[in-house]
Parts: sequence; structure tokens; C-alpha cells
Amino acid sequence: DLQSTPPTKPLLRLLAEYAEAKNEKQILLYLSSAQGQAAFCDLRTGPHITIPQLLHAFPSSKPPLPALLSVLNQLMPRFYSLSNDPHVSSAREGLAGRRLIEMAVTVHETPNWRGGPRTGVGSGYLERVAQQFTEATQDGVDPS
Repeated sequence: DLQSTPPTKPLLRLLAEYAEAKNEKQILLYLSSAQGQAAFCDLRTGPHITIPQLLHAFPSSKPPLPALLSVLNQLMPRFYSLSNDPHVSSAREGLAGRRLIEMAVTVHETPNWRGGPRTGVGSGYLERVAQQFTEATQDGVDPS
């Protein structure tokens, strides 16, 4: 997840390792050192900084993708439980012989670094798909 997790010292050290510009390397090494602990804490707890923003801020650092992925936190799976009544869903108009799965999804929004909304990875995706479906239906387009 490149958008949600704050930068870590291993990430900053990796960026420093691959930084070609001397000033960028010095800044990244300082942020990941004991002397730069206060600045590092400010970076993590201040405005939300994403991995793409860090890569943009330090353009001379171009770590290989496998190395970059190796220092990022793995997105943990979220377990959901879905259920439906096949008799109710297939009894609806136009659904004879088909099953309908209905879900309720709570979309939690937090501000992103620009001040706009940021949603969860899975719930945000489901919300966008539902909005596209609704808009297509309202426009008279067959969403299938």
C-alpha cells in the first residue's frame, strides 16, 4: 500500500542508497540516523507523506522495484463475511434462475495529503464500482 503507510527508516535508507544526488543522499541519511530522529518523527506525524511523494521529492533515487517492495509493509488481508438467501434473490423481478449477492460496505474517509478524501483500498474500490453502476443505470446504459 503506497498511499497509507508513513515512511520508515529502512525505506529512507534504501532511497539514500540509490540516490545519485549528494544533497538528496545526505538528507535521506540524516532522516534515517539517530541525529535526525526529531526530523524523522516530524515527517511521520506531520502532514501525510506517501511513497510516491517521497520518490518525487528525491528524484535522483531510483531503487529497483523488488528492493522498494522489500522495505514496505505488506497490506494485511481483511476478512469479510457475505451471505444471501438464494430464494429471495432469485425471486426478484428479472433475476429468475440467477443469484444476487447484496453487500453493505462502510467507507471510511480520511484526509489525504492534499486535504481531499482518501478511502480504504477495498471499500473505496467497491464504492467507485457501485457509483459507476448507479450512474450507468441512471443514464439508461445497461451496466452489464
